[in-house]
Amino acid sequence: MSTLSKQQARHILIRKLKALSDHQYNTYSSLSFNNLVTTLRDLQNQRLLRNVLIYIAQKQWREVDVSNLQYIFTETSFDSVSFIPYAMFPNGKYDVVIAPLFGFNSEGYRLGHGGGWYDQLFSDQEGAIKIGVGFECNHIAFDHENHDIPMDLIVTELNCISINR
Repeated sequence: MSTLSKQQARHILIRKLKALSDHQYNTYSSLSFNNLVTTLRDLQNQRLLRNVLIYIAQKQWREVDVSNLQYIFTETSFDSVSFIPYAMFPNGKYDVVIAPLFGFNSEGYRLGHGGGWYDQLFSDQEGAIKIGVGFECNHIAFDHENHDIPMDLIVTELNCISINR
């Protein structure tokens, strides 16, 4: 199976995400959020959910809003990060890091908007469970690079996929 370059994949994903109606986006977001809650409850039952880093969703990029997690998991400590290129990394060490998926491939590699900010963050969070959240339409075959760090779990409106290593 042939794969795309990251840039080619981004162009396709932009078109796919722009084609989503607001109704589809809201429905998929709600379903993805519910699947994420179920996934986090499983981690909580395993006592793996103490310190969590979440992102502040960018609706123009069709990201799933995860901000309400802090109201559901009240015994968990949450920090949030807003993506700004070259932003400072959070100081904490996290059990779980949740990142938005602009795209992802079958190997669990995340495709962002370019720049490698999340890959650098992941490299500083050794041992953290990395969860990518998005939609099935974000799944696309692309070539990852050596510096890319794969997700441990991918959560979409249909699934929670564990990436086996």
